[in-house]
Amino acid sequence: MDLDKGTRPRQRRDASVLPGLLALVALIGGPILAGVFAVPIRATVAGAACRITGCSGVGMVTAGWLVVALPLMILITGLLVGRRAGRIGQAAFIVAGILAGLVALVFVPGRGTSFASIMRGVGAGADQMATGLRWGLIGLVAAGVLAVAALMMAQRLRSPVRAATATVAALALVTTLGVAWARATPTYLTAADVFSEASFTIGGNTLTRQSSADRRGCAGVLPDDGPLERAPCIRTLHATFTTDDSDALVNFRAVLYPSNDDARAVREALPDGLAPADAHGEVRTVFSVASSWLLIGAVGHADGRSIQTGDRGWLLWALKCVTYRFLGVQSGLGVDPTPENGIGPRRP
Repeated sequence: MDLDKGTRPRQRRDASVLPGLLALVALIGGPILAGVFAVPIRATVAGAACRITGCSGVGMVTAGWLVVALPLMILITGLLVGRRAGRIGQAAFIVAGILAGLVALVFVPGRGTSFASIMRGVGAGADQMATGLRWGLIGLVAAGVLAVAALMMAQRLRSPVRAATATVAALALVTTLGVAWARATPTYLTAADVFSEASFTIGGNTLTRQSSADRRGCAGVLPDDGPLERAPCIRTLHATFTTDDSDALVNFRAVLYPSNDDARAVREALPDGLAPADAHGEVRTVFSVASSWLLIGAVGHADGRSIQTGDRGWLLWALKCVTYRFLGVQSGLGVDPTPENGIGPRRP
């Protein structure tokens, strides 16, 4: 009994010191880790957000807003819960708030930069996430200003200080999230956006659309789904075209991944010459990467006959024209392809 009584004060002292120690460790080590791993942290968070939300515009805006707003949300929760959380609970709130704040700092642009510039190149939904970050910061500032005003008013009226301050701050945050949703733009173009016309002419070739579709994931694109699922594939754009003489049949697939690195990693693992699952007869297959899109193009004769040596150049030219159409619409820069390496328009 005496031993038990002697250990209780020590346990209470250890518990009271724990929040401070955890906060000190996070404050010292956190900025160092955040500075060294800023770019990987941004890419990891953006990639995870893309996978969770399906890279939707609203989802990525929400993710960006949440990165900035989360530290304040944890603080608000801590204020409302108070001592009811206990020593361990308070320590958890302190550490979670500090870590969330450090992650948020990684996404705050430095002098002469912007949210869009630091998010450039992280993958799909980067612009939308930058919009969310911007409005999250606006909400953070607004919440701080209104919270101070609410605190002063609550003290003057002798009303519950914590509840009034937390409520006003939360309302400010939620309002900016609504504004961010209203300003959300689509993360990616659909097949109907890219290939909106029944036919188009590019590089001297007129191509007529036979089919187009968008599908979630990447199942059924290749005979074996495994190679494409080395990284989480978000969705696949499908389109099929014939040339004006109806002799070339182009099967075009664009698979969206959370990040540029994911798309490149999958491309590097694909064996050359692998034909898509729905290939008709003998085809020539080309794999390439455009940002976070893996492009899979296959072309052959419409009747499925064997490809002769002299056919290769103009068949691949038809595929190149479709690919350039996709790239031009995605980037907003319409550039015609240039004949090279024996790949060019069919000669009479």
